[in-house]
Amino acid sequence: MKKFMKVRYDNSMMALFFIYVLGFWAFLHYSGYLPYIFDNNETYSSLVHAYNMYFGDWSKSYGLTDEAFSPFPDAHPTIHTHQGNWPRIFAFILFALGARTAESQIVLHVYTVGLIAIFLAYKFFVRITNKKFAFLACLLFLTDYILFTQWHVVTYRVWHCFFIFSSMNCVHMFNDNDSKTNKIIILLNFATLFYWELVFCFYISVWSLVYYSLISNINLKKTFKFGCLIAAGGAVGLVVLFTQLSMFMGFTNAIQDYYLTFFARNFAQDHSMYRQAMTDFYADKDIAFFYNISDGAAYKTLPIFLQSFFRYGFQIYSPIFTLFVFSSITWACVFYLRGKLLSLSVNISSKMCGKNISVSITTISLLLFIISICIDNRFLGLNSESGFYELAPVSILIISPIISLFLTRLLFSLATPLSQNIRLVDLASLNLYILVFSSAVWLMSGLYSDYYSVIWYTELTKYLPDFVWRILVFVNVFLFGVAILINRDLISFKTDLLKKYLISGLVGYSVIYILSPGYLFTGYLTRNAPFIVFMLVCITSLSLFIFSQLAVTQIQFCALYKHLLRPAPFYIRFKNLEKYILILLAGISSLIMCLVLAFHWFHTQYVYLKIFPPNSVEFMKLLRQPEYQGKSFVSNSYSLPFAYETKYWSYTDPKYGAGESILINNRYCGNLDFEYLWYKNKASYEGYRHPDFYVCFVPSSFDSIRDVLLGKINDNNLCFSNRVIMHVKNASYNLNKPNYLQHKLIAVDSSTVGKWAIVEYNWGAL
Repeated sequence: MKKFMKVRYDNSMMALFFIYVLGFWAFLHYSGYLPYIFDNNETYSSLVHAYNMYFGDWSKSYGLTDEAFSPFPDAHPTIHTHQGNWPRIFAFILFALGARTAESQIVLHVYTVGLIAIFLAYKFFVRITNKKFAFLACLLFLTDYILFTQWHVVTYRVWHCFFIFSSMNCVHMFNDNDSKTNKIIILLNFATLFYWELVFCFYISVWSLVYYSLISNINLKKTFKFGCLIAAGGAVGLVVLFTQLSMFMGFTNAIQDYYLTFFARNFAQDHSMYRQAMTDFYADKDIAFFYNISDGAAYKTLPIFLQSFFRYGFQIYSPIFTLFVFSSITWACVFYLRGKLLSLSVNISSKMCGKNISVSITTISLLLFIISICIDNRFLGLNSESGFYELAPVSILIISPIISLFLTRLLFSLATPLSQNIRLVDLASLNLYILVFSSAVWLMSGLYSDYYSVIWYTELTKYLPDFVWRILVFVNVFLFGVAILINRDLISFKTDLLKKYLISGLVGYSVIYILSPGYLFTGYLTRNAPFIVFMLVCITSLSLFIFSQLAVTQIQFCALYKHLLRPAPFYIRFKNLEKYILILLAGISSLIMCLVLAFHWFHTQYVYLKIFPPNSVEFMKLLRQPEYQGKSFVSNSYSLPFAYETKYWSYTDPKYGAGESILINNRYCGNLDFEYLWYKNKASYEGYRHPDFYVCFVPSSFDSIRDVLLGKINDNNLCFSNRVIMHVKNASYNLNKPNYLQHKLIAVDSSTVGKWAIVEYNWGAL
């Protein structure tokens, strides 16, 4: 326990601490302390849950999550039953201490749970790598705007990072010392984890168990003990939850609830059948449920599995950046395989190959590489040949053999200054690297979605022309080719534990993908919620670390080479001048590559910050004004934030702004849909049919910004095309149509995006 809690205040950790504190202060200040990029509804959810825990009747809710917000006691409780809800416990503690606004909850979560989570991440990476890599990995986490940062300010999602790295630290803590105290800590960690989102907790549990098995050298006895601790902790969390559910709706209904939820989101081939069964069940039991019905079988193919990593992960960083990441990781794998071969056989390590044979084989590999890069734009992730010259394929076929021969001779000249022979293992490794990289380029376009290329190509990549990216890819492969031939491992730390971390993470992800692909896609991947980011950032960090080590090593080698030549006679120095210049160019090229990739990362985050500003819900603060207090709302989006701000009821009706009008008492009005009217008194209270206000709110998304960047108007992504808003804004139309209700537009997003609008209803005409 003492070892687990021991903190070493090194310079890297202190620098990370100041970056975190000042960076998130600036981010929160810029967003008005109410950041909302793609989604921050769950902050309000946790706040409402805490409110209901504090003021609610536990004899009715049994301590479960009450999703309703209403001043009427008979409207409660409406229970969210499908999983535990650990984040609301901490939100409840903060609420009881006086944090009763979304802003205060966000700030306190960021500087408590969030800060501890980053400390645990840093501590874990220091343990398995070194301080430099740990600092880089945590820095990339904090600056990953889409997949991490935006969720780190959501009081519900900030716990993802916390539990990932608390569990990983528990693995090492148990491996170091399986004392009673450590076992209690591990038990509590997994008990609280399992009293939360079940898909995520199983993901972490499998990841942790496989990781422990790998670091213990697959010691079955120790792995079984650690697995029992995970199971015991999970059993505690699940038993508590299931006991509460059984008290609320009975044991049989609790079983039925889990059955409907799991199968509807993973095996619902007939959507209408499952939807009707769920509607009948949940409406009768007063249970809150979003109808994300999915057939998981559609996702269980290898191409879609691979696309889940790339289209919902690496595509965020852009395909060209991913290509550079892949190149360095491929080099690391090839270097690792070569080391294994050399350790297994002395004959392999001593076997030499003639230089002419080496040049011939490598020339062919480089020829295939040149064609793969230059024939079209697949290396950018595009399916089309846009941006390339019409006669390029013909000219490339003519001159590419000459270029490949020149590059091959330059490569061997730089890597082997005096030798006429190349080791067979080095030649095999070099050509394996080039061929694997070339094959990856041909597969690139199938891993990404051209539909969003206006974002990841036009906005993120076009600051450099396509031909410059081609040159950088050439330089990248050439430099890693040199790194293979000079027989020097550029990674200055052992990567064994990092590889085991990534492998076990992939195993955990694969298990969850097989068991619950529907929920994985609808609950995480399509929302860009934090799930695979804990692997992606580590892979990216390793890649950038390799590039930086390549730059440092080449420059140091250049300086050393110059120092060794200094005492030599003039004719010797002149004879080796060409070699020195080549080494110097390699060092400079490595440094440029490292700087370009670092610039691309931060440029990507800047672009996302610009097109997805975090202050898009400033209008919610309008609802705190006196004219809105105690007023009811209906909205096309998640309505709980509006109810909490106005201290009255609200509900969601996504169809109201898009459906057809109906005629009531000779007056046209929207046909309200009560599918998401979850209040327990929905049948007895007539007021739900006549809310005071309508809020149209369309959160930012890749779909919405794509249409904006293309100059298109999509009815689903703009409030201006919402039927309610159109009728109200067109005053002359309303006046000429007296049978339309005369509602009033009282506030609207003044930007061209048109993301929100507030309408005051006039039901008096009915």
